[in-house]
Amino acid sequence: MDNRKCISPNEDKSLIAEVSGFCPICGDDLFLNKNGRKYKNYEIAHIYPCNATEAERNILKDCELLSDDTENENNKLAICVKCHNEVDCERTIEEYNHLLSIKKSLIKKKSVKQMFNDLSLQEDILSIIYNIITILPSAKKVKLNSQAVVVDKKVTDKLLCQKIRHYVADYYNFIDNYIKSFNLNNSTYELILLNFRTAYLSISTKESDQQTIFNNMVDWLTQNCKNPSRTANEIVVSYFVQHCEVFDVIS
Repeated sequence: MDNRKCISPNEDKSLIAEVSGFCPICGDDLFLNKNGRKYKNYEIAHIYPCNATEAERNILKDCELLSDDTENENNKLAICVKCHNEVDCERTIEEYNHLLSIKKSLIKKKSVKQMFNDLSLQEDILSIIYNIITILPSAKKVKLNSQAVVVDKKVTDKLLCQKIRHYVADYYNFIDNYIKSFNLNNSTYELILLNFRTAYLSISTKESDQQTIFNNMVDWLTQNCKNPSRTANEIVVSYFVQHCEVFDVIS
Protein backbone atom coordinates (compact mmCIF):
# COMPACT_ATOMS: atom_id res chain seq x y z
CA MET A 1 0.00 0.00 0.00
CA ASP A 2 1.31 3.44 -0.96
CA ASN A 3 1.25 5.85 2.02
CA ARG A 4 2.40 8.80 -0.07
CA LYS A 5 0.07 11.82 -0.20
CA CYS A 6 -0.05 14.56 -2.80
CA ILE A 7 1.94 17.64 -1.85
CA SER A 8 -0.07 20.85 -1.90
CA PRO A 9 1.28 23.86 -3.82
CA ASN A 10 1.74 25.77 -0.55
CA GLU A 11 3.68 22.93 1.07
CA ASP A 12 5.82 22.64 -2.06
CA LYS A 13 6.64 26.36 -1.95
CA SER A 14 7.38 26.17 1.78
CA LEU A 15 9.85 23.31 1.33
CA ILE A 16 11.59 25.08 -1.58
CA ALA A 17 11.86 28.28 0.47
CA GLU A 18 13.25 26.31 3.40
CA VAL A 19 16.35 25.37 1.36
CA SER A 20 16.47 28.71 -0.51
CA GLY A 21 16.05 26.97 -3.88
CA PHE A 22 19.23 24.88 -3.70
CA CYS A 23 19.75 21.20 -2.96
CA PRO A 24 20.87 20.99 0.69
CA ILE A 25 22.93 17.88 -0.10
CA CYS A 26 24.97 18.82 -3.18
CA GLY A 27 24.23 22.54 -3.55
CA ASP A 28 22.79 22.31 -7.10
CA ASP A 29 20.06 24.71 -8.20
CA LEU A 30 16.63 23.09 -7.83
CA PHE A 31 15.58 24.67 -11.14
CA LEU A 32 17.18 24.30 -14.56
CA ASN A 33 17.41 27.38 -16.80
CA LYS A 34 17.00 26.63 -20.49
CA ASN A 35 16.09 29.00 -23.34
CA GLY A 36 14.94 31.62 -20.87
CA ARG A 37 12.63 29.25 -19.01
CA LYS A 38 12.92 27.49 -15.65
CA TYR A 39 12.35 23.76 -15.31
CA LYS A 40 11.86 21.77 -12.14
CA ASN A 41 14.99 19.90 -11.05
CA TYR A 42 13.86 18.73 -7.62
CA GLU A 43 11.66 16.26 -5.81
CA ILE A 44 10.31 16.20 -2.28
CA ALA A 45 12.13 13.48 -0.41
CA HIS A 46 10.91 11.74 2.71
CA ILE A 47 13.59 11.58 5.40
CA TYR A 48 12.05 8.48 6.91
CA PRO A 49 10.67 6.54 3.90
CA CYS A 50 6.90 6.80 3.53
CA ASN A 51 6.83 3.24 2.19
CA ALA A 52 9.75 1.75 4.09
CA THR A 53 10.84 -1.76 3.18
CA GLU A 54 11.23 -4.35 5.90
CA ALA A 55 15.02 -3.95 5.60
CA GLU A 56 14.75 -0.16 6.02
CA ARG A 57 12.44 -0.53 9.03
CA ASN A 58 14.97 -2.79 10.70
CA ILE A 59 17.89 -0.51 9.90
CA LEU A 60 16.09 2.64 11.10
CA LYS A 61 14.16 1.18 14.05
CA ASP A 62 16.23 3.01 16.69
CA CYS A 63 16.67 6.28 14.79
CA GLU A 64 15.32 9.64 15.89
CA LEU A 65 12.09 10.74 14.20
CA LEU A 66 11.03 14.35 13.63
CA SER A 67 7.42 13.22 13.26
CA ASP A 68 5.48 10.00 13.70
CA ASP A 69 3.62 10.91 10.51
CA THR A 70 5.82 10.34 7.45
CA GLU A 71 3.70 12.87 5.53
CA ASN A 72 4.38 15.64 8.05
CA GLU A 73 6.42 18.53 6.61
CA ASN A 74 9.13 17.89 9.22
CA ASN A 75 9.78 14.56 7.50
CA LYS A 76 10.19 16.10 4.06
CA LEU A 77 13.06 17.81 2.29
CA ALA A 78 13.35 19.40 -1.15
CA ILE A 79 16.43 17.98 -2.89
CA CYS A 80 17.59 17.65 -6.50
CA VAL A 81 16.49 14.67 -8.59
CA LYS A 82 19.99 13.16 -8.68
CA CYS A 83 20.36 13.17 -4.88
CA HIS A 84 16.83 11.86 -4.43
CA ASN A 85 17.55 8.91 -6.68
CA GLU A 86 20.66 8.12 -4.66
CA VAL A 87 19.06 8.21 -1.19
CA ASP A 88 15.85 6.49 -2.28
CA CYS A 89 17.49 3.15 -2.98
CA GLU A 90 17.41 1.16 0.26
CA ARG A 91 18.24 4.01 2.60
CA THR A 92 21.25 3.43 4.85
CA ILE A 93 21.46 4.66 8.42
CA GLU A 94 24.23 7.07 7.37
CA GLU A 95 22.06 8.60 4.65
CA TYR A 96 19.12 8.86 7.03
CA ASN A 97 21.15 10.59 9.74
CA HIS A 98 22.61 12.99 7.17
CA LEU A 99 19.13 13.99 5.94
CA LEU A 100 17.94 14.22 9.54
CA SER A 101 20.78 16.56 10.55
CA ILE A 102 20.10 18.80 7.52
CA LYS A 103 16.40 19.04 8.37
CA LYS A 104 17.04 19.70 12.06
CA SER A 105 19.43 22.50 11.13
CA LEU A 106 16.84 24.04 8.77
CA ILE A 107 14.10 23.81 11.43
CA LYS A 108 16.37 25.49 13.99
CA LYS A 109 17.29 28.25 11.52
CA LYS A 110 13.60 28.86 10.79
CA SER A 111 12.80 28.91 14.51
CA VAL A 112 15.50 31.50 15.23
CA LYS A 113 14.29 33.66 12.33
CA GLN A 114 10.72 33.44 13.59
CA MET A 115 11.87 34.37 17.10
CA PHE A 116 13.47 37.59 15.80
CA ASN A 117 10.40 38.33 13.68
CA ASP A 118 8.21 37.90 16.77
CA LEU A 119 10.48 40.18 18.82
CA SER A 120 10.29 42.86 16.14
CA LEU A 121 6.50 42.56 15.98
CA GLN A 122 6.21 42.74 19.76
CA GLU A 123 8.34 45.90 19.80
CA ASP A 124 6.01 47.46 17.22
CA ILE A 125 2.98 46.52 19.33
CA LEU A 126 4.52 48.04 22.47
CA SER A 127 5.33 51.21 20.54
CA ILE A 128 1.71 51.50 19.38
CA ILE A 129 0.32 50.94 22.87
CA TYR A 130 2.72 53.54 24.30
CA ASN A 131 1.58 56.04 21.67
CA ILE A 132 -2.06 55.22 22.36
CA ILE A 133 -1.54 56.10 26.00
CA THR A 134 0.51 59.23 25.41
CA ILE A 135 -0.64 60.91 22.18
CA LEU A 136 -4.18 59.84 21.28
CA PRO A 137 -6.50 62.78 20.61
CA SER A 138 -9.41 63.64 22.87
CA ALA A 139 -12.55 61.59 22.42
CA LYS A 140 -16.27 62.26 22.54
CA LYS A 141 -18.25 60.93 25.44
CA VAL A 142 -19.95 57.83 24.11
CA LYS A 143 -21.42 54.80 25.80
CA LEU A 144 -18.96 51.98 26.37
CA ASN A 145 -19.86 48.31 26.39
CA SER A 146 -19.41 46.86 29.85
CA GLN A 147 -19.91 43.19 29.07
CA ALA A 148 -17.28 41.16 27.19
CA VAL A 149 -18.57 39.11 24.26
CA VAL A 150 -16.68 36.49 22.25
CA VAL A 151 -15.46 37.50 18.79
CA ASP A 152 -17.68 34.93 17.03
CA LYS A 153 -20.81 36.77 18.23
CA LYS A 154 -19.63 40.08 16.76
CA VAL A 155 -17.85 39.20 13.52
CA THR A 156 -19.77 37.41 10.75
CA ASP A 157 -17.00 37.53 8.14
CA LYS A 158 -15.38 34.10 8.59
CA LEU A 159 -11.88 35.04 7.39
CA LEU A 160 -11.84 38.23 9.45
CA CYS A 161 -13.15 36.35 12.48
CA GLN A 162 -10.42 33.74 12.10
CA LYS A 163 -7.73 36.44 11.83
CA ILE A 164 -8.97 38.33 14.90
CA ARG A 165 -9.28 35.15 16.96
CA HIS A 166 -5.71 34.20 16.02
CA TYR A 167 -4.37 37.62 17.02
CA VAL A 168 -6.36 37.62 20.26
CA ALA A 169 -5.13 34.15 21.22
CA ASP A 170 -1.50 35.11 20.65
CA TYR A 171 -1.35 38.72 21.86
CA TYR A 172 -4.33 39.70 24.05
CA ASN A 173 -2.61 38.95 27.37
CA PHE A 174 0.65 40.46 26.11
CA ILE A 175 -1.09 43.78 25.33
CA ASP A 176 -3.30 43.69 28.41
CA ASN A 177 -0.36 43.18 30.76
CA TYR A 178 1.58 45.99 29.10
CA ILE A 179 -1.33 48.42 29.49
CA LYS A 180 -1.71 47.41 33.15
CA SER A 181 2.01 48.01 33.74
CA PHE A 182 1.37 51.77 33.32
CA ASN A 183 -0.93 51.78 36.37
CA LEU A 184 -3.32 54.14 34.58
CA ASN A 185 -6.01 55.96 36.52
CA ASN A 186 -9.62 55.25 35.55
CA SER A 187 -10.12 58.42 33.54
CA THR A 188 -7.00 57.87 31.42
CA TYR A 189 -7.93 54.24 30.78
CA GLU A 190 -11.49 55.22 29.88
CA LEU A 191 -10.12 57.82 27.44
CA ILE A 192 -8.26 55.08 25.58
CA LEU A 193 -11.44 53.00 25.32
CA LEU A 194 -13.48 56.04 24.28
CA ASN A 195 -11.07 56.83 21.45
CA PHE A 196 -11.47 53.39 19.93
CA ARG A 197 -15.22 53.34 20.47
CA THR A 198 -15.62 56.79 18.91
CA ALA A 199 -13.46 55.87 15.92
CA TYR A 200 -15.47 52.67 15.39
CA LEU A 201 -18.85 54.43 15.62
CA SER A 202 -17.67 57.13 13.23
CA ILE A 203 -16.50 54.59 10.65
CA SER A 204 -19.50 52.28 11.06
CA THR A 205 -21.93 55.09 10.17
CA LYS A 206 -20.37 55.20 6.70
CA GLU A 207 -19.46 51.54 6.21
CA SER A 208 -21.37 48.33 6.94
CA ASP A 209 -18.89 45.74 5.67
CA GLN A 210 -16.92 44.43 8.65
CA GLN A 211 -13.69 43.85 6.72
CA THR A 212 -13.80 47.44 5.45
CA ILE A 213 -14.51 48.75 8.94
CA PHE A 214 -11.62 46.72 10.35
CA ASN A 215 -9.26 48.01 7.64
CA ASN A 216 -10.39 51.61 8.28
CA MET A 217 -9.77 51.14 12.01
CA VAL A 218 -6.27 49.91 11.22
CA ASP A 219 -5.72 52.96 8.96
CA TRP A 220 -6.99 55.25 11.74
CA LEU A 221 -4.59 53.69 14.25
CA THR A 222 -1.68 53.88 11.79
CA GLN A 223 -2.33 57.57 11.22
CA ASN A 224 -2.63 58.41 14.90
CA CYS A 225 0.19 56.27 16.27
CA LYS A 226 2.67 56.74 13.42
CA ASN A 227 3.61 53.05 13.26
CA PRO A 228 3.89 51.62 9.72
CA SER A 229 3.61 47.95 10.76
CA ARG A 230 0.16 46.99 9.50
CA THR A 231 0.29 43.59 11.20
CA ALA A 232 1.03 45.21 14.57
CA ASN A 233 -1.81 47.68 14.07
CA GLU A 234 -4.18 44.84 13.12
CA ILE A 235 -3.22 43.02 16.33
CA VAL A 236 -3.93 46.09 18.47
CA VAL A 237 -7.31 46.70 16.77
CA SER A 238 -8.12 43.00 17.35
CA TYR A 239 -7.42 43.54 21.05
CA PHE A 240 -10.11 46.23 21.13
CA VAL A 241 -12.51 44.00 19.18
CA GLN A 242 -12.14 41.42 21.93
CA HIS A 243 -12.37 44.19 24.55
CA CYS A 244 -15.69 45.27 22.94
CA GLU A 245 -14.87 48.79 21.76
CA VAL A 246 -14.91 47.66 18.13
CA PHE A 247 -17.95 45.80 16.68
CA ASP A 248 -21.19 45.07 18.46
CA VAL A 249 -23.07 41.89 19.21
CA ILE A 250 -24.94 40.68 16.15
CA SER A 251 -28.67 40.80 16.78
